[in-house]
Amino acid sequence: MNARLLKQERLRNNRETETLFLRGRSMVFSGFRFIWTTHPREDPAFPPVRVAMLVSKRIFRKAAQRNLIKRRIREAYRRNKILIISSVSRRKYCVHLIILYTRREIQPYSRIEKDLVASMKHWLTVYEKNL
Repeated sequence: MNARLLKQERLRNNRETETLFLRGRSMVFSGFRFIWTTHPREDPAFPPVRVAMLVSKRIFRKAAQRNLIKRRIREAYRRNKILIISSVSRRKYCVHLIILYTRREIQPYSRIEKDLVASMKHWLTVYEKNL
């Protein structure tokens, strides 16, 4: 398993993120909101999960603060993405996922990683129940 977060694994298109906010399912757990949709997976070479990390501009006004939080979330996701990818890749679906940081203060990396792993595990149980 590649530990990098490749360009193909990221959601970068505004249209895709807007569609997720309009039509996606949502779940809040431990400081993160997960918004996702599932799509049929046509190409097996295509990544099973595409993800975007977002931090609210209303809560964190300074871009440096938002970027710091996003870097920490990206790194925590990159190190633990096997949790999600191993479960989703067994299915015939592709998941588009937004991870939205909902806390009002900047947390240290160790706390963000611990909370993100717990949130990812909880999301997997919700995801697998609703398939």
